[in-house]
Amino acid sequence: MKLSPRLTAAVFVTAVVLASFSQPTQALDAAQRTKLQRAAVRIRYERYEGNATITGHGTAFGVDLSRYGYAGPKYLLSAAHNVLDDNGSPYSTVKIELDDDVRTVWTKCRVLAYDKDLDICLLESNDPLPAMV
Repeated sequence: MKLSPRLTAAVFVTAVVLASFSQPTQALDAAQRTKLQRAAVRIRYERYEGNATITGHGTAFGVDLSRYGYAGPKYLLSAAHNVLDDNGSPYSTVKIELDDDVRTVWTKCRVLAYDKDLDICLLESNDPLPAMV
């Protein structure tokens, strides 16, 4: 499932913005650092081999895509290789780790769109994200 050209542009703009935050943290004020840190979450896929559950981990970022028709605090960008199996299909179980300062939970999310060539995917969380960039 390919990302639309408009959403692909949004993904690249977001990637550039996230890359700009890779500068030394002194360039960010405390509020910006906190927001960026809270927008980054761990992602985990699960696949099954016999009686074993195999997991893999990566990173996803909560993003505000409301101007592109994806309103709400539940959307994330990640690398497609975090959610695709060897056949190029999304894993049946993909979760993200959310921390609300009271508890940490793994919540399911679903793959909305992905592009293997660009190695990017759009995810939707079952639960609201703590922060978005």
